[in-house]
Amino acid sequence: EAHGTGTPLGDPLEMSAVGATLGSKPRESGGPLYVGSVKTNIGHLEGCAGLAGLMKTVLCLENGVIVPSINYERPNPRLRMEEWGLKVADKLIPWPTEGLRRASINSFGYGGSNAHCILDDAYHYLMERGLQGNTTSVKASPLSLTDEETDSGLGSASSSPIQQSLDYFASAIKDHPRLFLFSAHENGVLQSMLKSYSQYTDGKSKKGSASEEKFLANLAFTLGSRKTTFPWRFSVVASSRTELSSALALKVKGSRAGKTPRIA
Repeated sequence: EAHGTGTPLGDPLEMSAVGATLGSKPRESGGPLYVGSVKTNIGHLEGCAGLAGLMKTVLCLENGVIVPSINYERPNPRLRMEEWGLKVADKLIPWPTEGLRRASINSFGYGGSNAHCILDDAYHYLMERGLQGNTTSVKASPLSLTDEETDSGLGSASSSPIQQSLDYFASAIKDHPRLFLFSAHENGVLQSMLKSYSQYTDGKSKKGSASEEKFLANLAFTLGSRKTTFPWRFSVVASSRTELSSALALKVKGSRAGKTPRIA
């Protein structure tokens, strides 16, 4: 993940450095070192540029794909990409190797305060060290996708390349338990809320699909981090929308939170 200055001077300097240090090294896949920059997607971010690149790279590692740099047509002639063993991703590319996935992020700062970090995907990092953890990493990359399936379309149709890769990911994802938090001013309102959410989740996505995983992740995050917390509360752990809907349909009694303790 490059900073991608987009300038006649900055890009050759950055790519020559990447090529000299990493591009010429032999790789397990035998292919090029893929490079890209999130700047092509969202533009200049000044002090947040490195953070955006970090978030993009984490998502690539988790999902086992290399996303394209949009509007890329041809390289700057001063970028000796083939000589340096580099290639700009211009379509959705399945991760070229199995096992541990690793990526680097380079970011230029004002006045020479440059930064570079190296990331491994969490699942394989833990597995290689005999550790266990709750990760969202797809365990296997979709190495069998064809070139036609990896074209860089971003449509919402079920046959779009993005959806095809997501459907593959869903088959590799096991049930992932999540915590869902509900709260209201009064217990009666809480009961009505739980009934509404039960009906709402019951009609969302087929079990085991990528869209179900996305729906559950977004719902758990919104309920836990983006909604105001009220006195009457109820929580449930579920790994599918069927589990969540069934738990919310039961006649449950919420708990009233105690008063916030005062600190002397």
